[in-house]
Amino acid sequence: MNRRFHIVCALLSIFTAVGLNVPARADDAEKPTPLRVSLTRYWYGYQADPRKPAPPSIPAWRADGASRFAINPALGLGPWFSGVYAMWHRDNLIAIRRAGIDVALPVFQADSASRQGTAEQGLDAMAQALIEMKRDSQDYPLIGMFYDTTSLGTPDKPLDVSSDAGKTAFYDGIRRFFRRVPEEFRAVAATKNGSANIIALGTAKALKGIRPELRAWCDTQFQKDFGRGLIWIADIDWNTSAPNMDGYASFHGGGPLAVHSEGPIVIASIGPGQNATRAGGTTIRGRDGGTTMMDDWRALFKQKVDWIVIETWNDYVGGSAVAPTRSYGVRELDQATAGILQFRAERGPVTQALRVQAPTIVPPRSVAPVEILVQNGSLETWKRGDISASASWYQNGKLVEQGPRIASLQTVSPMGILAHTLPVAAMRTNSEPLPAGDYEIRIDLARLTRDADGKAVETVFPDPVAVVPIKIGVPASPSARLVSSDCGPYLSSSAPLTVKMKVRNEGPTPWAKGKTRMQWQLVRRENGADTAISSGKSEPLTRD
Repeated sequence: MNRRFHIVCALLSIFTAVGLNVPARADDAEKPTPLRVSLTRYWYGYQADPRKPAPPSIPAWRADGASRFAINPALGLGPWFSGVYAMWHRDNLIAIRRAGIDVALPVFQADSASRQGTAEQGLDAMAQALIEMKRDSQDYPLIGMFYDTTSLGTPDKPLDVSSDAGKTAFYDGIRRFFRRVPEEFRAVAATKNGSANIIALGTAKALKGIRPELRAWCDTQFQKDFGRGLIWIADIDWNTSAPNMDGYASFHGGGPLAVHSEGPIVIASIGPGQNATRAGGTTIRGRDGGTTMMDDWRALFKQKVDWIVIETWNDYVGGSAVAPTRSYGVRELDQATAGILQFRAERGPVTQALRVQAPTIVPPRSVAPVEILVQNGSLETWKRGDISASASWYQNGKLVEQGPRIASLQTVSPMGILAHTLPVAAMRTNSEPLPAGDYEIRIDLARLTRDADGKAVETVFPDPVAVVPIKIGVPASPSARLVSSDCGPYLSSSAPLTVKMKVRNEGPTPWAKGKTRMQWQLVRRENGADTAISSGKSEPLTRD
């Protein structure tokens, strides 16, 4: 029998135990990012493998053996078409990135029947696919959450989120989702108080008692559990009862173009059309030979938009997929890709950092690595050594210290991802420490080209690809953050496992080799409580 456990790694010093936490950040509803981001709903609860139980997954076959779907995937239906298989996720995630989509929003259903089916098992398979893609140096989208609120209640029997029990049940789905998505693959957006994970909410009709305090309460719980804030994107029907969301969108499954500026982030929803009517969804909308989506893109470009939601990636039940299908081939996929390219190119630089991994506080005169994932949004390949990056210190909008340029040795194709690490030193070039206080790290890119005479010419991108708030000072207590790990969700009970991981020291003192130790622990989590099952021998660090 398969059992769900958690591997917990702890750094143990002879002086103190170091927990995985970061300082809390205040709630923030200001415009989170100037970047242009594309997102799409990603349905993963499918089940076409006859060896697996159909309910409560989305079954593919009718009783007479015909497909239940309004449109069928390009590769057809068979035992391979199942959200519990890592290879199925890998194929979809590769295609999502090739389309230029930044963030996939897996549709998570939080009811107990779905969780026992594919809701959580499917996320484990997706996490395994992402780990494999990173290991094989393949591009992948980052992951946000789409919360299918209809799994919590119905218009006739809505969940009361004004009660303590209702709020707890609502947040429990958020906690369960993000615990199954490794931190390094979670989509983030920059805010003045640091990076925050992205969550999108389905219709408010399945809930009652919605108030602005619901977000604040969930933010507090999320900070305790994950050490970050949340960026909230809600269906437009949340706007009346919860006007404090960061943005609103129409999750209409291929309905007409909808642009919503009710929140700080202006969000457009665009889709190819819809072949069938989902429960509570829009009516059938024809594709008109592909001109439906083309006309919507033309209308979108006449408006000011920050983020785009592609509706949807693979809703085969409603028939609004832009993924390749047997009915339409790659037509919708090509249209979405072309639209996203033009959407990014409209606002100056087409290059942006999709993710920045940086400390929240650094001691004076220390050097900290900052890792960035940068998307090449241009139509040209970045060759090895062509692109360099620098991280410079700013305070109150003024340059304090220019960082050195570090060239990348990676070749990046159009729409590909550049992974780069920069040293950030909290000191001046003469080794004098920078004064304590609040700063920003601005990461700039430059490209090296050659003129007609063969002379090297360096062109700095006009805007930074990322702006990261950071503090110079002494952390109050020992602290550590897991940066990355190749530990997948599936472990063998009979074979040893070697795990590679990066852990950042965010505490006030160095971890001395020999005196600081790391240990793993196997934990069973049931009903919100953790029970230790076994643990390994603590191993000392081999260097400071």
